[in-house]
Amino acid sequence: AEVLKQQQLKQQQEQESARLQQQQREQQRENEEEEDDDDDDDEEDKMMRLRREEEAAEAERLEEEIRQELVKSKLERTASAKQRSFDEQEARRQQEREEEELKRQREREEEELRRAAEAAAAAAAPPADIDIGAGRARIGNTGMRVADRYRLDLLPPLDEQFEFVQQAIALFDYDAIEDDELTFKAGDTITLIGVAQPSWYFGDLRGRVGLL
Repeated sequence: AEVLKQQQLKQQQEQESARLQQQQREQQRENEEEEDDDDDDDEEDKMMRLRREEEAAEAERLEEEIRQELVKSKLERTASAKQRSFDEQEARRQQEREEEELKRQREREEEELRRAAEAAAAAAAPPADIDIGAGRARIGNTGMRVADRYRLDLLPPLDEQFEFVQQAIALFDYDAIEDDELTFKAGDTITLIGVAQPSWYFGDLRGRVGLL
């Protein structure tokens, strides 16, 4: 009876030991399964973190590109505005230079015209106290002979006459009537070389000497 009791006790101990081992194995399997689940969760979390990090990096890169484009665009606008302002100022300066040059050119032309007019007026005006037209108007061409109109014997000696030298410009055309008169056209420059009598002169026109 004692041996049977010991055998029963031993059998119960073995069964209890087997039950405990079974429980340990089940517990270990559950722990392993939990660890596997935890590992899966960790891998998924890691991938999600990596994806979020990549998305954040991409967003930051895009933001930096946008910022650089804005800065570049601003610099280009600033440079364009400066260039436009410089071009406008240069255009104004060029216009002012051209206007100043035109003004100086007009002044030079006006001065040249004034001098030319003064020279023409001086050339067209007869010498002081000499008026060829007046003498003709007063005395006229009456058909009288030269010897009747002039007292040539009262003229000063020839060498004294030729000390009187002036020039006159004819104001009208005149065709000589007498042989000793000069024929001239308006604008001819006649060298006066002597006085025949008041308002009548000896003149030289292109090498021909005569009265006028």
